[in-house]
Amino acid sequence: EEEEEEDSLLLSPFTPCADISNDGHLGKEPVRPQGEVTLMVPWLQDENDRSMLYGNVSTQKDATNSTVEKEKPMPMFASQDEQETYIRSWLAEEAGMPVEARELIIVFYPARYHKLYNSIFALGDICELISDETADVCILEEPEHLNWYRAPGCSSWSSKFCHCVGVIHTNYKAYARDHAPAGFLAAPLLAGVNSIVVQANCHRVVKLSGVLQEFDPMSECVENVHGIRETFLKEGQRRRTFALAEAQSRMEKRRAYFIGKLLWAKGFDQLLELQASFRERTGDYFEIDIFGSGPDEGEIKRAFHDDKSVEERGILNSVYKWSSSSVGNNNGSSGKSCLPANFMGPSDHSTLAGDAYSIFINPS
Repeated sequence: EEEEEEDSLLLSPFTPCADISNDGHLGKEPVRPQGEVTLMVPWLQDENDRSMLYGNVSTQKDATNSTVEKEKPMPMFASQDEQETYIRSWLAEEAGMPVEARELIIVFYPARYHKLYNSIFALGDICELISDETADVCILEEPEHLNWYRAPGCSSWSSKFCHCVGVIHTNYKAYARDHAPAGFLAAPLLAGVNSIVVQANCHRVVKLSGVLQEFDPMSECVENVHGIRETFLKEGQRRRTFALAEAQSRMEKRRAYFIGKLLWAKGFDQLLELQASFRERTGDYFEIDIFGSGPDEGEIKRAFHDDKSVEERGILNSVYKWSSSSVGNNNGSSGKSCLPANFMGPSDHSTLAGDAYSIFINPS
């Protein structure tokens, strides 16, 4: 979720919709039991894809449920059963939804991870895995992303389901403009493709922010439909209760953190520029703990730890402006010093509750 929040490819027909067919759309009469929810999850068939995206583990449970060391590190999910068990355990234990964890129907579809696009794409037609009898309401997370690549002959989601709602998370137009080669051309082209595939596959479009591009003026709206986990609400109440008594101590520590996927597209170049600007004003960098993992993890770590090989990307040229003689590093020599950035590995956001951090930095 974490890290998964904005980048997952998720289909979840999650509400009882017995009355939807009454409007006569396609003349369908779903037979799915009321309240039944099916979650479609991509299964990365290539072991290297799973290692890159989810990381590796060096231990496993044996027949007696004891933890033992593996002969060599393996992908976090060796099978669909392992991934399904992880999802259900997270729902029950972390999200506090034991009933949903037990009753949720999980269906995997074959997929591949493409590093060039930092994206998961389905292999084949997902709609073929869903029976017509149960195809009443469909919720498409990131419908533009989900439909960029479709196998020839695939059905449209809007023709498969009585009612299809697309939830738009990400400003891919901005990503293309800022990070794609010839971004000034790629951005409007991608925006046009996004509009076409969203209109073709969604009856209704919900955008999480008004800064996202326009897809279909007649059918879109801006709403926060994802809610807030109870863990975060409780943490907010706790902080409010002790805010006055502990305000001064929190001001003194003011630790910052980032949590998310380690991709340059998440704004790490801008975070480096922010560090440069902060040092120009204060004489030192600010400390930050970085939670997460991702395909660009090694390169980002080198950038923060003063590896000039990263200059080959061209993305950090503007960042090295602070290596002039007017701004020396901590030991008095010229050049970029090692930034006080601690890479903490993946973590669930809710585990960071408490007073350890007072500043959340989201450079994207």
